[in-house]
Amino acid sequence: MEYQQKCTAIFKEVLGIKHPDLAISYTNTGRIYKSMGDHQKALEFYQRALTIQEEVLDPKHPRLATTYHGIGNTYRAVGDPTKAMEYLQRALYIRKETLPPEHPDLAGSYNSLGHCHYAMGHYTKAIAHYQQAVSIDPKLKEKAYYNDLGLAYAKNGQLEEARIAFEEYERLFPEKGEAYRNWALYYALLDNQEETLAHLQKAVALGYKDLEWLEQEEAFNSIRESEQYQTLVKKIENAQALETKAQD
Repeated sequence: MEYQQKCTAIFKEVLGIKHPDLAISYTNTGRIYKSMGDHQKALEFYQRALTIQEEVLDPKHPRLATTYHGIGNTYRAVGDPTKAMEYLQRALYIRKETLPPEHPDLAGSYNSLGHCHYAMGHYTKAIAHYQQAVSIDPKLKEKAYYNDLGLAYAKNGQLEEARIAFEEYERLFPEKGEAYRNWALYYALLDNQEETLAHLQKAVALGYKDLEWLEQEEAFNSIRESEQYQTLVKKIENAQALETKAQD
């Protein structure tokens, strides 16, 4: 961040306050803040970039799409999928107009919009956007595609499709706690408490610690009062506390 700030200061002094390269520097600063988890600062610098770009660039310039996309994903990260979708759709419009149909940035737009639809409970639309993204960029299959697709299928009540996606995700990432968190959700939706708890235990043993996700998922309501679930919650809280202490 120190070097990025120095770079921005030089651009501002040498190029002027409305130069498109200064906007790029602001965008890069926004990305760094987002990666650090400081989303408000990220939005501040993305907006600085956008102010310049909307004034000096063509309305369909790819850099505008990049900034819109960054702002959209930041709003998604802070839990505002409606605002996120507004910016992500602007980015998608520009990218569809200016990029070849197989460009990976297009896939990124569809994937991010899929996450927004998922967060808003529009599971059929989320599935369609995830599938559109992977049809453009098959390399997404090597990342979180089957995880995202399986969760959307599960929440949409399409459990057979969810099972197939979860199996593929586990095959690709057998050491990730999310793979077994997914199976816990699958069995919870089948009202199989024993298998739900068994898979949650395996997920936590492999390092899964997204307690917020577990606590918000209504499918787990039937096991929340069980001793096993409460023990898992304590383990996650302890892991989170150790992580926080290590960062201090």
